[in-house]
Amino acid sequence: MGLTSRDGIIPLYLRNDIGGPMARTVEDAVKILEVIAGFDPSDPITEKSKDLSPFNYTSFLKKDGLKGARIGVFQYYTEKPTANPQIKELFEKAIDDNKSPAGDNSQLIPPHTGFQAITVPMDFTSDNLPTGLQIVGKLFEERVIIQIAYAYEQATKHRQPPTRFVVTKR
Repeated sequence: MGLTSRDGIIPLYLRNDIGGPMARTVEDAVKILEVIAGFDPSDPITEKSKDLSPFNYTSFLKKDGLKGARIGVFQYYTEKPTANPQIKELFEKAIDDNKSPAGDNSQLIPPHTGFQAITVPMDFTSDNLPTGLQIVGKLFEERVIIQIAYAYEQATKHRQPPTRFVVTKR
């Protein structure tokens, strides 16, 4: 919390909700983050980010970003009896996708803690509904979650363009 301004955002919970980019890919989100991150006098909490934000987040886009990573796994919701079995199966596959030689998978703190996170496509259900994997990191450790998210996205290629919309020319 403190990397991007909360000014103008109506949060569900002011102490934990932070605004961030929504984008097609991790690379696109990182490019937006480079523009919106930083001090905002309208949000005193952003004072914490002074001198902590690198100028170039795209330098953390590494296809080998999972190598040696220690990844915690929060399974509270997938272990509930009401959990969707397809989502649980896709989640377990995502954990396997991140296993050795990529790194160590252990238990982690839950989301909604005010820590930054990136959600990347995890795969699709049998009804072709997209599912997401949320990667959470410590305060001002964007480098780590960007590396892990980008490496996972590049390794799995789960992101698919929507089929119901026509691609426009640039």
